[in-house]
Amino acid sequence: MNAKGNETSWLQIGALSILTLALLWLVLTKSVVAYLAKTSPAIALAIEPGDALALSQLADTEMKQRQRVNSNKSDNETSNIEPAHSARTDAQVRSWAEESLRQEPLNARALRILGQLTEYAKDDKKRQTSEQLMKTALRLSKRESIAVYWLIRTSYARKDHQTAISNIDILLRSHPSLTEYTMPLLVRIFQPPEGQALIEKVFASNPPWRWRFFRELRKTPISDARMPLLLLLNLQKTAAPPTIREIRFYLTFLHRRKLYQLAYYSWLQFLSREQLESVGPLFDGSFNYEPNGLPFAWRLPQKSKADIKITGRPNEPDNPALSIEFGYGNDSYGKVEQMTVLDPGRYLFKGSYMGTVKGRRGLLWRIVCVGGNKWVKNIDGPTFKGRALKWKSFEFAFKIPDVNCPAQRVQLIHDARTKSEQLISGRVWYDDLQIMRAR
Repeated sequence: MNAKGNETSWLQIGALSILTLALLWLVLTKSVVAYLAKTSPAIALAIEPGDALALSQLADTEMKQRQRVNSNKSDNETSNIEPAHSARTDAQVRSWAEESLRQEPLNARALRILGQLTEYAKDDKKRQTSEQLMKTALRLSKRESIAVYWLIRTSYARKDHQTAISNIDILLRSHPSLTEYTMPLLVRIFQPPEGQALIEKVFASNPPWRWRFFRELRKTPISDARMPLLLLLNLQKTAAPPTIREIRFYLTFLHRRKLYQLAYYSWLQFLSREQLESVGPLFDGSFNYEPNGLPFAWRLPQKSKADIKITGRPNEPDNPALSIEFGYGNDSYGKVEQMTVLDPGRYLFKGSYMGTVKGRRGLLWRIVCVGGNKWVKNIDGPTFKGRALKWKSFEFAFKIPDVNCPAQRVQLIHDARTKSEQLISGRVWYDDLQIMRAR
């Protein structure tokens, strides 16, 4: 009995070992095949003939290679060999895709590849089949970017703008890097009135790519520069009002077209009632609001070795002022600036300051004309260098010329001309800035 029991135990151990090895082999081969299917599909198929992922990967690689070759050819380049070669390639790619579908019927990539192959057919019925294959691929996987983009172009060509916008939304949610391919279409859809209403409806839901539309405005021709403003104003009434970034992109779009008055008017539309009380030739000269990066408000340099901020005055923490603190030997300050749209005429720039500035050159306020056809000489105020232990007033007169100065930049600069003059240290505060018409 003991001999028989031992024999049975050894048989069980042997069977279990064989089963374990078989399972280990299956796990290893499946894992290796799954890895190789993406990196070396031909080797994966040698190990596991008929692997769906490897087959679709081979077909997809061939299609991408063909697109690269076609994109490098000139329009007038022809070859007598190419049609036969293409036909053989089509047959091979189709075979890989169809076999992949037999192994995995819900393979979205294989369906998309078959749709691409059918697209080239001259038969209208086959072209319809291509569209159905692309739609099915999209239903199975919203990450099939080629299928989605194909459907976007098809919908746009048919003037089915609603479907085109829906598919653009799908594409950019999963592939935001494809903005440059879709935004020109979206901007063109936006220009007729019916397109504006469709886009406004989508934007009211605040898709994560919405800001990209306003960024791409600068690259795309648009018939009426006021149209995006209307869109922004309508969004202002929704639960997802425009962001500062979106407004900034629109204002940049207007600046590049030298539409400064429209840019200024647009900026005013997004100020609060309290902020509107600070509007004048110069906005917020008392520094009551944190800079938000918009051009007609104060803009602080993003990269500066100096500590530049809006903070309370010395011994008056509730009374804000512009503070600039230089480290010893600091040679990279940047500019504090604000855009203005002053009419031609004579003006006074007034303000107050206190602090200490040590260096060969000091700080000064400068008026720079922008947007003109010819260069206009900068207008500089008095230089501050030395010590002012109490608040001290300053002012200077300047004139906006009749031409070549449609907009201006008001800048606080370090008036250094050479490398040795850039060395500066100390801390200074500015407050109560204003521009007024000279009498």
